[in-house]
Amino acid sequence: MHVSEILEYLMATIQLSPEFRSMSRTRLDIQTGIEASTCCILCESGTFINRPNGLKKCFPCSSCDPGHGLFPKQECSPTSDTFCEALNGFFCKLVTSSGCTQAEKHSVCKTGQRIKEPETNRRDTVCEDCQEGYFSSEGVTLTPIRLQVYQYICFYSANNESYSCNYGSMNPG
Repeated sequence: MHVSEILEYLMATIQLSPEFRSMSRTRLDIQTGIEASTCCILCESGTFINRPNGLKKCFPCSSCDPGHGLFPKQECSPTSDTFCEALNGFFCKLVTSSGCTQAEKHSVCKTGQRIKEPETNRRDTVCEDCQEGYFSSEGVTLTPIRLQVYQYICFYSANNESYSCNYGSMNPG
């Protein structure tokens, strides 16, 4: 076997390997415009291909827009797309193989409700009404309701001939 045959064999083996093809795209011969299927080149910055292919162009990388509650957990590379996650205070409403593609702000429990299940970056806050006898002004802690009972307190004279009543309060504590 000649050196040129060995080199040709090695180049063909490398270029046909899934690892090499998954991070590259097919090159066109500049002079003829015909696909040169045995030659692959790396994707340019801002583009990627994550599987073996015969494509002439790489895919554009996704962006993680902080204005939509997203941040890049993993930056784009020639072999993988950007992987987005939800920012703090947001949860991921739509998850795909390339991460979070749609995020939404966490709900805040209303007055009279409490947090049943706390939020995560994949799930919104779950609220429920407070149980009877309790309230929550911020949805966080339950506080017992203290009833203030008002009644008339009456005093009778010793011989029960007269009485006087005052409006007072008792706090059952």
